Amino acid sequence: MALLAGAAVMAVVDTAFEIVTPDSNNNLISSVVSIAVVYLVMRTLLREEGLVDREGGFGSYFGASLLAGIGAIVGLIFLIVPGLYLMARWSLAPTMVLSQGYRATDALRESWRVTQPFAWKLVLVWFLYYLAFVLLILLVAAPTGYLAMQGAIAEEGTLGAPVTFLLSLLVNLGLIAAAYISVVVFRQIFTATSELEDVFA
Repeated sequence: MALLAGAAVMAVVDTAFEIVTPDSNNNLISSVVSIAVVYLVMRTLLREEGLVDREGGFGSYFGASLLAGIGAIVGLIFLIVPGLYLMARWSLAPTMVLSQGYRATDALRESWRVTQPFAWKLVLVWFLYYLAFVLLILLVAAPTGYLAMQGAIAEEGTLGAPVTFLLSLLVNLGLIAAAYISVVVFRQIFTATSELEDVFA
């Protein structure tokens, strides 16, 4: 329910900005809202799962997310596999901030360490996630593009409010779904690591 509610809030904000100021660049404001909502969703999930030892702040969360994202984009520029690999290895950095209180760079380092035994499994998880995400967007975008070319949903080059809302909703559902995946992966790795520590204690 939190997934749908958070995505709906972000989609409403995106659509409202598109309607009120269709000619301006609203990406920055939409991005800030998206980051804040995903942060709240992830923090809530971690608390509900009892995975918070020492909660980190929004600044470190933002820094870890930004650095991990830049690293993954650089990897994707060269080849898809290195980008997915970096994404998988640093995917737990925001979760590390919110659950363990790490600073941004420490969270990246710790994410890299704990994901090492599961690296290629995580690459597969994130590959399947992005494949499903892209296919879903294409399923909506293809008919939307056709209708826009026919003039059925576009006015002066801008999408109508319902289409803007639907596309924004799908994108934001994808962002929040990624937060859910990160928490599930973190829980699995955290549980496996705790069990190993108990065995060798």
